[in-house]
Amino acid sequence: MKILNLFQLFLFASMCNAQDTLIYSQKDASMFSNYYYLYPKTKTFEHKFSTDDMQIWYGYGTFTIKGNKIAFVFGESYDRHTQKRINQIYDTAKTSDTLQITFKDSASSPAFATLRYKDTFYYSDIESGNITIPKKIFEEDPNPSIAIYGFNKLELNNLAHLKEVEITMHDFFIRYHYESNFTRELIYKGNKLKSKDFYSTSRKRRVQFLLEKK
Repeated sequence: MKILNLFQLFLFASMCNAQDTLIYSQKDASMFSNYYYLYPKTKTFEHKFSTDDMQIWYGYGTFTIKGNKIAFVFGESYDRHTQKRINQIYDTAKTSDTLQITFKDSASSPAFATLRYKDTFYYSDIESGNITIPKKIFEEDPNPSIAIYGFNKLELNNLAHLKEVEITMHDFFIRYHYESNFTRELIYKGNKLKSKDFYSTSRKRRVQFLLEKK
């Protein structure tokens, strides 16, 4: 048993040296996707399980390997997943009459979103994720700010030269479930993980996750 455990640790160390990310995908998953992303350098992981009806289970935390078991310790997955980014792009050489706001998800695909200025609502284009606003609506407002779904108010500083605002967010059409503050233990065999079926996808049998080759 000790020899087997040492071999598994050696195998994991070898894989870590070769890759920054180890991706384990569930075998025989045609109607859904179920992945564990392991980041060996930081001993952290992400778990993403998505269905064809636009639901996603997301988990984030740390992992440890002991013998033939791998323990995934889920942390505050909601805080990790809802981190959003705002990038304000300025053109100091010229001014513009309109402000473009672009919404995208974490995969850089267009995301649908809404924003509000005073009592007026604006909705992004479904295909592009863009909203174009005429700057003249802010003329009588010395400190303009807009309210964006899922954000606090965004102040529009140096509005004359503000060309575009890029916002990375998560599409709220998708229903997210957050796996937080518990430990999940799987059987570990180097290039394979075995788990109890937590999502009723294989009639309560153990499911296999196979290491993807890059």
